[in-house]
Amino acid sequence: MPATRAQLAAARSKGHTLVLAGPGTGKTTTLIERCRTLVRAGVPLDAMFVSTFTAKAATEIRERLKASLATTTDGVVDKDEILKNAHIGTFHSLCARLLKRFPTDVGLPYDFEIIGDEDQRQLLYDLEIQWDEEDGNYVDMISRWKDRARTPEQAMEEARELGDKFTVGAAKAYARYEEARRETAAVDFSDLITLSTQILKSGGKGQKWFHGNFSHFVIDEFQDTNRTQIDFLRAALGPYGQIWAVGDENQSLYEWRGSSPSYCLNFGKIFPGATIHELNEGFRCSPQIVKMSSRVISRNRSRYDKAMKPARKSRKGEFVLFKGFLTHDAEADWIAKQLAKFQANGGKLENAAVLFRTATVANTLQRRLERERVPFRLTGTGSFWSLPEVSLYVTAVASVAGDKRFDTRKGFGRTKAGFKCRSLAEELHGETARVISEPLARVLYEHRPRSLDQERRSSWMASVEAVSNLLLDFDDLGGFLDYVTQRTEEEGKRDGDCVTLSTLHSAKGLEWDMVFVAGCESELLPHFKSTNVEEERRLFYVGMTRARHQLLMTYARLRNDKDKKPSPFLQEAKLPEGENPGVFKWSDPENGKGRDHEEAPDKKSGSSSRKDESTSATRRRKSYRNRGGRSLIPPEEYGKG
Repeated sequence: MPATRAQLAAARSKGHTLVLAGPGTGKTTTLIERCRTLVRAGVPLDAMFVSTFTAKAATEIRERLKASLATTTDGVVDKDEILKNAHIGTFHSLCARLLKRFPTDVGLPYDFEIIGDEDQRQLLYDLEIQWDEEDGNYVDMISRWKDRARTPEQAMEEARELGDKFTVGAAKAYARYEEARRETAAVDFSDLITLSTQILKSGGKGQKWFHGNFSHFVIDEFQDTNRTQIDFLRAALGPYGQIWAVGDENQSLYEWRGSSPSYCLNFGKIFPGATIHELNEGFRCSPQIVKMSSRVISRNRSRYDKAMKPARKSRKGEFVLFKGFLTHDAEADWIAKQLAKFQANGGKLENAAVLFRTATVANTLQRRLERERVPFRLTGTGSFWSLPEVSLYVTAVASVAGDKRFDTRKGFGRTKAGFKCRSLAEELHGETARVISEPLARVLYEHRPRSLDQERRSSWMASVEAVSNLLLDFDDLGGFLDYVTQRTEEEGKRDGDCVTLSTLHSAKGLEWDMVFVAGCESELLPHFKSTNVEEERRLFYVGMTRARHQLLMTYARLRNDKDKKPSPFLQEAKLPEGENPGVFKWSDPENGKGRDHEEAPDKKSGSSSRKDESTSATRRRKSYRNRGGRSLIPPEEYGKG
């Protein structure tokens, strides 16, 4: 599709420019047109600095730009040569190139080493700095401070104000880490940005070379830039450079690592004389989704006063459904069966996604999808089988069985729960599933990490119960371990037609025909730990606008035995009577609706060695009645910390 007038006007803007591009408004098309405009104006490709948020986005832009420029060039074109000298990539990759060329400008040797997360962790270990993994991660905390341009001294001030022992320990580790990093000429990912900024302010060879070669800066996903990246861009422009950025303050989701909608809102102050362009014609979503998502995000104050409008009319089969369930199990059952039915009717699973705020929502979904034989791939979250509590349980079973396929030496880790599981497994060596199931579950209940919040604590207990019940569905330990091996191997090989399971954060920039957003409850969206309700609303908005045609937002009235309420964002999205341009329905079990979807789970066999669930249930050593169901967890355990 050719560029629209608004897209062309934005692409051809002169001077510093910010393009506000809502979901599905042709952001990438406009960015490509900007590069084409510069090339036609005589700007060499190697004079452009094109920055993207991810390496995947850089690859897409490179390929689209290559094809676009090739079609406008006379004669025989070597497509591989077109972008040979172009600088297209993430901030980190582009800054790494600059730093490797001029390391001595900031006192680094030419053989300096770029280190990743595991190297940073090892550096701290070499300094004999230890921390309790159950309380947090020093490496992660240090990176967040550095991304916000906080020195070790400033980090210590923040930690002391919080009065948190773990944070104070992390701040002390930060100071020692920086000293050791400098001594070994190591550079972490945060340093790539700050050291490159220093090169551009040093007055040395690197600054002169950079300002003499780069004149135009094209920045994708500007709303996700952080403080250190803004400082780099200001230094990069020099006296004559121009910045052209595209972003959407309504999709700024990474406050925890330093991004903020304020950089979009104050673009004209950061880059004086800038022009603001708006792309507000949505080509992706149905009119119903456009209107409902716009209604939600209009509640935010930290945004431009702009309104999205649909670029097309409603189509047959498009709808928005808000659906409540009595329990999270019923919610997961329904989603899995809808996807199974979709596939059975000839639908392509690659055109569907299930999104969620936190990984705890995905655990039950994964198990239900496995039972319905619906293949899925995970984005932004780990597998059910990689959960610490599930991994410990499986490792303990493997240790009892003497199964060499599992690493029973390192698999227990260094936590108290792992130590207790190891001891119990040695004590129960050679025993049967019936003997070991409950004791293993009890150890993991009693020694769950202290630092778990309420949501994760409930999820931990539910996951232990799920894997413990699953163990009892097999004739022997070997059958259970075969099943686990099969599932984990399948997950690693899934590259065909699969439904995507993704966190909302990881789904940004992607789109599907049909999208489920699960766990739309008041303590999950907005999340109870978040202090920024506007960012939570932006996350909800991003989830809604991933769908092209069908949007299904679900919630449970009871999740992990805790009473829940629908997310307030659902009510905010609801349009006044008579204003729906398409199909919308809200079904809630408390209104007597939706109960027909609470049917019992399908009892399909997942393995030739699995027994029918009704017979395996009678073998369980001890269980409790709980809200009409059965549980291995005693009633007094629920809700305990």
